[in-house]
Amino acid sequence: MQIRIPLAFYLIALVLCNPLPDILKRCRINDTGCLASSVEYAIAKMGNGLPELQMPPIDPLSLEDLVVQASDGPVSMYQNYSNTKINHLTKLTVNQFKINLDPCEINLETFYPSLFCSGDFFIKGELFGFDINGGETANGTSTNTTIGVTLTCNRNKDNGKEYIKVTDVKVLVNWGTMVLHYGNVFKDDEQRNRDLDKKVNDNSNDILETAKGDFQVLLESLFEDWSNKVFSKYAVNEIFDIS
Repeated sequence: MQIRIPLAFYLIALVLCNPLPDILKRCRINDTGCLASSVEYAIAKMGNGLPELQMPPIDPLSLEDLVVQASDGPVSMYQNYSNTKINHLTKLTVNQFKINLDPCEINLETFYPSLFCSGDFFIKGELFGFDINGGETANGTSTNTTIGVTLTCNRNKDNGKEYIKVTDVKVLVNWGTMVLHYGNVFKDDEQRNRDLDKKVNDNSNDILETAKGDFQVLLESLFEDWSNKVFSKYAVNEIFDIS
């Protein structure tokens, strides 16, 4: 009897614990090296999504429409981007992953040697001396991009288990070097299209800055949704070794 009771409790615990998906490796909560490696492996394997957590494919990642209102400056134009996709998000290095439970906060920094973006756009206004009122399909390639994410969370208990809920997310994107192509925005005027692309790429940082804030807000919503899909299903001690 002294042997069977502990064994029974052990078997019950195994049944009650949610087994982690194969792509998630359990690490000690303070082992930052293991955590970074685990997160990097998981993201690299999520190109086709994670059906058990209802997470969509991330390579390519399809984004919601993005609208940027005109503002003063060299890029003074209304911008509307749709059908936007980002490729190669699974080809990354996780530079850092840290989690603290008190206060509850998670920090993630990722590095992407190359990202390819494409989508439809409509712009109206002045862009470096070009008056534009139209749309096309654009694409861009970014090299040496970093994305930093800070997630603020709360801890709560349910049926004796402790869970995390992400309540706020801040994202900071550094695009590195970006090469943009606006396509055939000036219909059948190849020289003006080439001139526009050259001017744009000579001043790409100015263009990226106009949309950066709205783009980061969009990513913040995605990170909050993805994180809570994981943390709402698995207890803290199921994801991390906190012993």
